Amino acid sequence: MTIGNINERSGAKVSRPGRPLVSIITICLNGEKYLEQAIQSVLNQTYDNIEYIIVDGGSTDKTLDIIKKYESRIDRWISEPDKGIYDALNKAISLTRGDWVGSVNSDDWYEPDTVRLIVEAAAKNPESGVIFGDMRVHKFENGQIVCYQVKGRVEGDGVLLENPLTHPTCFVARRVYEQFRFDPAFRMGADYDLMARIYNSGVKFEHLDRILANFRIGGVTSRVPYRILFEAYQIRSRYNRVKALRKLLYVTSIFPLERLYLRLPWVFRKTYQAWKNKFQMKFQKIVKK
Repeated sequence: MTIGNINERSGAKVSRPGRPLVSIITICLNGEKYLEQAIQSVLNQTYDNIEYIIVDGGSTDKTLDIIKKYESRIDRWISEPDKGIYDALNKAISLTRGDWVGSVNSDDWYEPDTVRLIVEAAAKNPESGVIFGDMRVHKFENGQIVCYQVKGRVEGDGVLLENPLTHPTCFVARRVYEQFRFDPAFRMGADYDLMARIYNSGVKFEHLDRILANFRIGGVTSRVPYRILFEAYQIRSRYNRVKALRKLLYVTSIFPLERLYLRLPWVFRKTYQAWKNKFQMKFQKIVKK
């Protein structure tokens, strides 16, 4: 097996009547810590017509050992240097054959019924081009893991200005990816940019009121918040420059408050949180005007 070439299982999977092929992609770089959990979450899906593709950026840790451990059940994988997250995602998408494409990062994992729920929703609403749901966020705080649910939503121009989509839960129809890809010019916000462009083109988005994915805070996009804010402002400005600026002012005012909250003793946090919530509500009314 030669690293840098596509390694592929014999016998390509295909869509069948009532059993569309769903492609799942995972991109990784030195992801030995959590990659196995991501892989298992795909292999253990209750829906069986899945094509699984992994694109590695040339890892130097034990990532390739983990991939090889499961390669009899991985349809395609490649390991070679890339130009970043979104270059790797575009590369992975180009390798897919499924009617629907989902992406689970090496830090994250799916719920067991995620793909089955996507397929059922697509069958009921074949005009949908993007299907997404809710996600469970896992955050390490003060020596323990804190979990909370984030609901995905699309409301009016929300996807353009608020970035409400839970990206790890998104599944995109092949016909949509044939027209749109990630813009590698954005280092952190290309997923937001992609979904904004897709939404603005008139593609139908459908939300499932179910937890589809688990997101672990600590990845690249959760470590550089101000870079994300700047890119999000660039994207929002295309659609409404005034609202984009108001949103930027609002979010940048919240970051210091969040950091202060994490530094407070537990006994003061409840009172501080109540005050912070009131402040955010008042400030948000100004932003949405």
